[in-house]
Amino acid sequence: MIDMAKTNPDWLGFATEGYVFFGNTFFWVICYNMSRYSQRLEEKYKK
Repeated sequence: MIDMAKTNPDWLGFATEGYVFFGNTFFWVICYNMSRYSQRLEEKYKK
């Protein structure tokens, strides 16, 4: 989809937004998974 935005003249300049959106989504998924993992560790090692 990002490649289509780079090649279509009507969408020139919007490829950067696609990369930013993908990067932010990927970052959010990583942070969410780390958060869930840390919660499981806290429950596992709670005394």
